[in-house]
Amino acid sequence: MQPALLIGDVIAANKWVYRFEEPSRGDLILFDYPKDESQVYVKRLIGLPGETIEIKNHRVYINGSLLEEPYARGQEKIKRKATEDKRDPFGPVTIPQASYFVLGDNRLESEDSRHFGFVRREKVFAKADRIVGSTDGNGNKRTERIWKAFPEMTFIKQ
Repeated sequence: MQPALLIGDVIAANKWVYRFEEPSRGDLILFDYPKDESQVYVKRLIGLPGETIEIKNHRVYINGSLLEEPYARGQEKIKRKATEDKRDPFGPVTIPQASYFVLGDNRLESEDSRHFGFVRREKVFAKADRIVGSTDGNGNKRTERIWKAFPEMTFIKQ
C-alpha cells in the first residue's frame, strides 16, 4: 500500500463507520483476506457494486471513464513481456452486487482483486483512519507519519 502505508506503520481503524454507511471509493478498507480469512488485508476501494472496471496501460477505467489516482504508484508504462504482467490489461469485469473491487496503491507489487477477486461486503469490517505510529526497519520512529490522515483524493475525470 505504499506510499499511503509503509512497513512499520500502525494504523487506527474505525470499526463503527460501516455499520451506518456504505464504504466509498477511495477508502482504505480492512477486510478478511478471501484466500485465508484468518488474515486481515488493507486495500483501497476502487470499484463499487454494478460498476465495470477495466485496466489498460496501467490506468483504471470505471464505466469507461479514467480514474485519476494521484496516490497510486506503478501507473507508468513499464516494458514487460506479456507473460510477466498478467494484471495489465485487466477486464472489463462488472462488480457483483454487495461486492467491491480493491487495489493496492503500489500496483506493480500488490496482491489485490486482480488476483483474489471481489471482496464481499460482509467481509469488510473497518476503515483505516490514520497512522498512529511508525518505525523503520531499524526501529527508528518516523514521527512525521504519526497522525497522518489518509487523503480522499479519488475522482473520476469525465
